[in-house]
Amino acid sequence: MELNTAVFNKEQGVLSSPVRSFKKLRVSITENCNLACLYCDVQKARSQSPLKNDLSALLEIIKKLNDRLDLSSVRITGGEPALNPNLVSFVQKLKQLGIPEINLTSNGIFLGNLLVDLRQAGLDRINISLDALDDVTYYKITGRKGVDQVIHSIYKARETGFDVKLNSIILRGINENQVLPLLEFAIESSVKLRFLELMKMGPAADRHSDFYYSRDEILSQVQTRYYFSEMAREASSTARYYQIGSQFSFGIIANHSDPFCEDCDRLRLDHKGNLYGCLSNSSFFRMPEKNDKQYNLILDQAMALKQKKEFTGSILSMRHIGG
Repeated sequence: MELNTAVFNKEQGVLSSPVRSFKKLRVSITENCNLACLYCDVQKARSQSPLKNDLSALLEIIKKLNDRLDLSSVRITGGEPALNPNLVSFVQKLKQLGIPEINLTSNGIFLGNLLVDLRQAGLDRINISLDALDDVTYYKITGRKGVDQVIHSIYKARETGFDVKLNSIILRGINENQVLPLLEFAIESSVKLRFLELMKMGPAADRHSDFYYSRDEILSQVQTRYYFSEMAREASSTARYYQIGSQFSFGIIANHSDPFCEDCDRLRLDHKGNLYGCLSNSSFFRMPEKNDKQYNLILDQAMALKQKKEFTGSILSMRHIGG
Protein backbone atom coordinates (compact mmCIF):
# COMPACT_ATOMS: atom_id res chain seq x y z
CA MET A 1 0.00 0.00 0.00
CA GLU A 2 1.37 3.40 -0.97
CA LEU A 3 2.11 5.60 2.01
CA ASN A 4 1.30 9.22 1.24
CA THR A 5 1.72 10.68 4.72
CA ALA A 6 4.57 12.22 6.62
CA VAL A 7 6.51 9.71 8.74
CA PHE A 8 7.92 10.57 12.16
CA ASN A 9 11.61 9.73 12.49
CA LYS A 10 12.19 9.11 16.21
CA GLU A 11 15.98 9.42 15.97
CA GLN A 12 15.90 12.81 14.25
CA GLY A 13 12.68 14.00 15.87
CA VAL A 14 11.32 15.43 12.63
CA LEU A 15 8.65 14.60 10.11
CA SER A 16 9.83 13.46 6.72
CA SER A 17 8.61 11.47 3.76
CA PRO A 18 10.08 10.36 0.45
CA VAL A 19 6.70 11.09 -1.12
CA ARG A 20 5.50 14.37 0.33
CA SER A 21 5.95 16.63 3.33
CA PHE A 22 4.67 19.96 4.56
CA LYS A 23 7.18 22.75 3.91
CA LYS A 24 5.10 25.93 3.55
CA LEU A 25 2.72 27.23 6.21
CA ARG A 26 -0.12 29.69 5.63
CA VAL A 27 -1.24 31.33 8.88
CA SER A 28 -4.32 33.54 9.17
CA ILE A 29 -4.06 36.13 11.95
CA THR A 30 -7.62 37.44 11.57
CA GLU A 31 -10.84 36.63 9.71
CA ASN A 32 -11.74 40.34 9.64
CA CYS A 33 -11.62 42.09 6.29
CA ASN A 34 -12.45 45.60 5.10
CA LEU A 35 -13.59 44.22 1.73
CA ALA A 36 -16.56 42.03 0.83
CA CYS A 37 -15.38 40.26 -2.32
CA LEU A 38 -18.15 38.34 -4.03
CA TYR A 39 -16.06 35.15 -4.13
CA CYS A 40 -15.32 35.36 -0.40
CA ASP A 41 -18.17 37.13 1.41
CA VAL A 42 -21.44 36.74 -0.45
CA GLN A 43 -23.40 38.74 2.14
CA LYS A 44 -21.44 41.89 1.25
CA ALA A 45 -21.10 42.49 4.97
CA ARG A 46 -17.86 43.75 6.44
CA SER A 47 -18.65 42.19 9.79
CA GLN A 48 -15.90 42.28 12.35
CA SER A 49 -15.15 39.68 14.99
CA PRO A 50 -13.13 40.56 18.10
CA LEU A 51 -9.40 40.71 17.44
CA LYS A 52 -7.01 38.81 19.62
CA ASN A 53 -4.47 41.25 21.01
CA ASP A 54 -2.13 38.39 21.77
CA LEU A 55 -0.81 36.13 19.01
CA SER A 56 1.48 34.19 21.35
CA ALA A 57 -0.65 31.01 21.08
CA LEU A 58 -0.24 31.01 17.29
CA LEU A 59 3.47 31.66 17.63
CA GLU A 60 3.85 28.69 19.95
CA ILE A 61 2.05 26.42 17.49
CA ILE A 62 4.22 27.67 14.62
CA LYS A 63 7.36 27.07 16.66
CA LYS A 64 6.33 23.47 17.33
CA LEU A 65 5.43 22.94 13.68
CA ASN A 66 8.75 24.35 12.54
CA ASP A 67 10.66 22.12 14.97
CA ARG A 68 9.05 19.11 13.31
CA LEU A 69 8.82 20.22 9.69
CA ASP A 70 11.76 22.59 9.17
CA LEU A 71 9.49 24.98 7.29
CA SER A 72 10.83 26.79 4.25
CA SER A 73 8.36 29.67 4.55
CA VAL A 74 5.46 31.12 6.49
CA ARG A 75 2.89 33.29 4.72
CA ILE A 76 0.75 35.58 6.87
CA THR A 77 -2.81 35.91 5.61
CA GLY A 78 -6.36 36.72 6.75
CA GLY A 79 -9.00 38.08 6.29
CA GLU A 80 -6.88 41.16 5.91
CA PRO A 81 -3.75 40.84 8.08
CA ALA A 82 -3.09 44.61 8.01
CA LEU A 83 -6.17 45.01 10.24
CA ASN A 84 -4.42 43.19 13.05
CA PRO A 85 -2.50 45.75 15.15
CA ASN A 86 0.09 43.09 16.05
CA LEU A 87 1.15 42.37 12.47
CA VAL A 88 4.59 44.00 12.65
CA SER A 89 5.56 42.42 15.97
CA PHE A 90 4.27 39.07 14.73
CA VAL A 91 6.59 39.26 11.70
CA GLN A 92 9.51 40.11 13.96
CA LYS A 93 8.85 37.15 16.26
CA LEU A 94 8.40 34.77 13.34
CA LYS A 95 11.73 35.90 11.93
CA GLN A 96 13.37 35.06 15.24
CA LEU A 97 12.31 31.41 14.80
CA GLY A 98 14.83 31.10 11.97
CA ILE A 99 12.30 30.35 9.22
CA PRO A 100 13.97 31.28 5.89
CA GLU A 101 11.09 33.33 4.41
CA ILE A 102 8.31 35.32 6.06
CA ASN A 103 5.79 36.51 3.48
CA LEU A 104 2.48 38.38 3.50
CA THR A 105 -0.73 38.41 1.45
CA SER A 106 -2.80 41.61 1.64
CA ASN A 107 -5.51 43.49 -0.23
CA GLY A 108 -3.25 46.56 -0.01
CA ILE A 109 -5.81 49.10 1.20
CA PHE A 110 -4.18 49.76 4.58
CA LEU A 111 -0.72 48.43 3.80
CA GLY A 112 1.05 51.65 2.77
CA ASN A 113 1.80 53.03 6.23
CA LEU A 114 3.08 49.67 7.50
CA LEU A 115 5.61 48.88 4.80
CA VAL A 116 8.71 50.47 6.31
CA ASP A 117 8.08 48.85 9.69
CA LEU A 118 7.37 45.49 8.07
CA ARG A 119 10.62 45.68 6.13
CA GLN A 120 12.56 46.47 9.28
CA ALA A 121 10.81 43.62 11.10
CA GLY A 122 12.14 41.18 8.50
CA LEU A 123 9.27 40.60 6.09
CA ASP A 124 10.63 39.20 2.82
CA ARG A 125 7.88 39.23 0.18
CA ILE A 126 4.39 40.62 -0.35
CA ASN A 127 1.49 39.41 -2.47
CA ILE A 128 -1.15 42.07 -3.13
CA SER A 129 -4.61 41.26 -4.45
CA LEU A 130 -5.70 43.41 -7.40
CA ASP A 131 -8.60 42.21 -9.55
CA ALA A 132 -9.22 45.45 -11.47
CA LEU A 133 -7.59 48.79 -12.21
CA ASP A 134 -10.70 50.98 -12.27
CA ASP A 135 -12.96 51.80 -9.33
CA VAL A 136 -16.17 50.69 -11.05
CA THR A 137 -15.01 47.13 -11.71
CA TYR A 138 -13.10 47.00 -8.42
CA TYR A 139 -16.31 47.92 -6.58
CA LYS A 140 -18.30 45.23 -8.39
CA ILE A 141 -15.91 42.62 -6.98
CA THR A 142 -15.00 44.00 -3.56
CA GLY A 143 -18.04 46.08 -2.57
CA ARG A 144 -15.72 49.00 -1.92
CA LYS A 145 -13.83 51.76 -3.71
CA GLY A 146 -10.15 52.21 -3.07
CA VAL A 147 -8.16 50.86 -5.99
CA ASP A 148 -5.95 53.99 -5.86
CA GLN A 149 -4.87 53.02 -2.34
CA VAL A 150 -3.96 49.55 -3.54
CA ILE A 151 -1.89 50.92 -6.42
CA HIS A 152 -0.16 53.33 -4.03
CA SER A 153 0.76 50.38 -1.78
CA ILE A 154 2.16 48.48 -4.76
CA TYR A 155 4.45 51.35 -5.75
CA LYS A 156 5.51 52.01 -2.17
CA ALA A 157 6.23 48.33 -1.55
CA ARG A 158 8.56 48.32 -4.54
CA GLU A 159 10.24 51.51 -3.31
CA THR A 160 10.70 49.95 0.12
CA GLY A 161 12.58 47.06 -1.45
CA PHE A 162 9.99 44.29 -1.39
CA ASP A 163 9.61 41.57 -3.96
CA VAL A 164 5.96 42.15 -4.96
CA LYS A 165 3.51 39.80 -6.67
CA LEU A 166 0.00 40.73 -7.79
CA ASN A 167 -2.81 38.19 -7.50
CA SER A 168 -5.72 38.75 -9.89
CA ILE A 169 -8.79 36.52 -9.87
CA ILE A 170 -10.54 36.67 -13.24
CA LEU A 171 -14.34 36.34 -13.20
CA ARG A 172 -16.52 35.82 -16.25
CA GLY A 173 -18.89 38.72 -16.85
CA ILE A 174 -17.13 40.87 -14.23
CA ASN A 175 -13.48 41.57 -14.97
CA GLU A 176 -12.29 39.45 -17.90
CA ASN A 177 -11.75 42.80 -19.65
CA GLN A 178 -8.99 43.49 -17.10
CA VAL A 179 -6.62 40.74 -18.24
CA LEU A 180 -4.60 42.87 -20.66
CA PRO A 181 -4.71 46.11 -18.60
CA LEU A 182 -3.46 44.22 -15.51
CA LEU A 183 -0.70 42.60 -17.54
CA GLU A 184 0.38 45.94 -18.98
CA PHE A 185 0.32 47.52 -15.52
CA ALA A 186 2.53 44.75 -14.15
CA ILE A 187 5.02 45.11 -17.02
CA GLU A 188 5.19 48.90 -16.64
CA SER A 189 5.48 48.67 -12.83
CA SER A 190 8.07 45.87 -12.86
CA VAL A 191 6.01 43.65 -10.56
CA LYS A 192 5.16 40.00 -10.97
CA LEU A 193 1.60 39.04 -11.84
CA ARG A 194 -0.36 35.86 -11.35
CA PHE A 195 -3.83 35.36 -12.74
CA LEU A 196 -6.03 32.98 -10.77
CA GLU A 197 -8.87 30.80 -11.86
CA LEU A 198 -11.80 31.19 -9.48
CA MET A 199 -11.70 28.45 -6.86
CA LYS A 200 -14.82 26.49 -6.02
CA MET A 201 -14.71 27.67 -2.40
CA GLY A 202 -17.19 29.12 0.09
CA PRO A 203 -19.76 31.52 -1.41
CA ALA A 204 -18.34 30.98 -4.90
CA ALA A 205 -18.96 27.23 -4.85
CA ASP A 206 -22.65 27.35 -5.80
CA ARG A 207 -22.13 29.76 -8.73
CA HIS A 208 -18.68 28.66 -9.77
CA SER A 209 -19.73 27.77 -13.32
CA ASP A 210 -21.27 31.24 -13.78
CA PHE A 211 -18.03 33.09 -13.00
CA TYR A 212 -15.33 30.57 -13.94
CA TYR A 213 -12.84 31.88 -16.49
CA SER A 214 -10.21 29.34 -17.47
CA ARG A 215 -6.46 29.47 -17.98
CA ASP A 216 -6.87 28.86 -21.71
CA GLU A 217 -9.23 31.83 -22.01
CA ILE A 218 -6.74 34.05 -20.19
CA LEU A 219 -3.91 32.89 -22.46
CA SER A 220 -6.07 33.48 -25.53
CA GLN A 221 -6.39 37.12 -24.53
CA VAL A 222 -2.69 37.52 -23.82
CA GLN A 223 -1.64 36.07 -27.19
CA THR A 224 -3.63 38.75 -29.04
CA ARG A 225 -0.98 41.23 -27.92
CA TYR A 226 2.10 39.34 -26.76
CA TYR A 227 4.17 36.37 -27.83
CA PHE A 228 4.95 34.15 -24.84
CA SER A 229 6.48 30.76 -24.12
CA GLU A 230 5.68 28.40 -21.25
CA MET A 231 8.40 27.97 -18.62
CA ALA A 232 9.22 24.78 -16.73
CA ARG A 233 7.13 24.40 -13.58
CA GLU A 234 9.02 24.33 -10.30
CA ALA A 235 8.19 21.51 -7.88
CA SER A 236 5.15 22.28 -5.65
CA SER A 237 4.54 25.60 -7.43
CA THR A 238 0.92 26.74 -7.52
CA ALA A 239 1.46 28.61 -10.79
CA ARG A 240 2.71 27.90 -14.28
CA TYR A 241 4.73 30.81 -15.66
CA TYR A 242 4.95 32.22 -19.17
CA GLN A 243 7.84 34.28 -20.49
CA ILE A 244 7.30 37.49 -22.46
CA GLY A 245 10.55 38.75 -23.95
CA SER A 246 13.63 38.53 -21.76
CA GLN A 247 12.57 40.65 -18.79
CA PHE A 248 9.02 39.67 -17.82
CA SER A 249 7.01 36.60 -16.95
CA PHE A 250 3.48 36.13 -15.67
CA GLY A 251 1.84 33.19 -13.96
CA ILE A 252 -1.53 31.48 -13.92
CA ILE A 253 -2.80 29.52 -10.94
CA ALA A 254 -5.17 27.10 -12.66
CA ASN A 255 -6.67 25.29 -9.69
CA HIS A 256 -9.30 23.57 -11.81
CA SER A 257 -7.98 23.22 -15.35
CA ASP A 258 -4.41 22.35 -14.31
CA PRO A 259 -4.41 21.39 -10.59
CA PHE A 260 -1.17 21.15 -8.66
CA CYS A 261 -2.47 18.86 -5.90
CA GLU A 262 -0.05 16.04 -6.59
CA ASP A 263 2.96 17.74 -5.00
CA CYS A 264 1.31 20.46 -2.88
CA ASP A 265 3.34 21.02 0.30
CA ARG A 266 1.15 23.65 2.00
CA LEU A 267 -0.33 23.52 5.47
CA ARG A 268 -2.82 26.07 6.84
CA LEU A 269 -3.31 27.41 10.35
CA ASP A 270 -6.29 29.65 11.09
CA HIS A 271 -6.47 32.45 13.67
CA LYS A 272 -8.18 30.11 16.16
CA GLY A 273 -5.34 27.60 16.10
CA ASN A 274 -7.02 25.06 13.80
CA LEU A 275 -4.89 23.20 11.27
CA TYR A 276 -6.04 22.35 7.73
CA GLY A 277 -4.25 19.90 5.48
CA CYS A 278 -6.12 20.60 2.24
CA LEU A 279 -8.38 23.28 0.77
CA SER A 280 -10.52 20.55 -0.77
CA ASN A 281 -11.43 19.22 2.66
CA SER A 282 -13.17 21.23 5.38
CA SER A 283 -11.87 18.95 8.14
CA PHE A 284 -9.53 20.60 10.63
CA PHE A 285 -7.49 19.65 13.65
CA ARG A 286 -7.33 21.56 16.91
CA MET A 287 -3.71 21.89 17.91
CA PRO A 288 -3.02 20.78 21.50
CA GLU A 289 -1.64 23.32 23.92
CA LYS A 290 0.23 20.82 26.10
CA ASN A 291 0.38 17.31 24.63
CA ASP A 292 3.14 17.70 22.05
CA LYS A 293 3.07 14.01 21.13
CA GLN A 294 -0.26 14.57 19.38
CA TYR A 295 1.39 16.92 16.87
CA ASN A 296 2.97 14.06 14.96
CA LEU A 297 -0.31 12.14 14.68
CA ILE A 298 -2.21 15.29 13.65
CA LEU A 299 0.32 16.11 10.94
CA ASP A 300 0.06 12.56 9.59
CA GLN A 301 -3.73 12.89 9.51
CA ALA A 302 -3.57 16.33 7.88
CA MET A 303 -1.28 14.99 5.16
CA ALA A 304 -3.66 12.09 4.54
CA LEU A 305 -6.34 14.64 3.58
CA LYS A 306 -4.31 15.91 0.63
CA GLN A 307 -5.85 15.41 -2.80
CA LYS A 308 -3.70 13.22 -4.99
CA LYS A 309 -4.54 14.93 -8.28
CA GLU A 310 -7.72 16.96 -8.58
CA PHE A 311 -8.76 20.15 -6.76
CA THR A 312 -12.43 19.85 -5.77
CA GLY A 313 -12.89 22.82 -3.42
CA SER A 314 -15.03 22.94 -0.30
CA ILE A 315 -17.55 25.02 1.67
CA LEU A 316 -14.69 26.86 3.38
CA SER A 317 -14.40 30.59 2.76
CA MET A 318 -10.88 31.89 2.16
CA ARG A 319 -11.75 34.73 4.51
CA HIS A 320 -11.80 32.25 7.39
CA ILE A 321 -9.09 29.77 6.45
CA GLY A 322 -6.58 32.20 4.98
CA GLY A 323 -5.36 32.74 1.41
